[in-house]
Amino acid sequence: MWLKTAVAGLSLVALGSLAWLGVRLLGAPPPLPDRLTLGVVPFNAAGGDATLRVFAAGLSENLADDLALIAQQDRGIAWVVPADEA
Repeated sequence: MWLKTAVAGLSLVALGSLAWLGVRLLGAPPPLPDRLTLGVVPFNAAGGDATLRVFAAGLSENLADDLALIAQQDRGIAWVVPADEA
């Protein structure tokens, strides 16, 4: 049990050291853009059933529409790219 804890602690120290070194060598990360871009990846229907393919396409479309509505209500801070336009 103590071995797992020690390995986890050393891993966190190593990751923190690498992050600190990266910031020191590369400088601060670039600023975030004013708008986020969300891409909706199409769902893939398992099997050859046409009903499932139509359902998957509709699910992707509804997800993109709902995300666009949320982004619009939040003062347009995000831009949603539907699956058929990606």
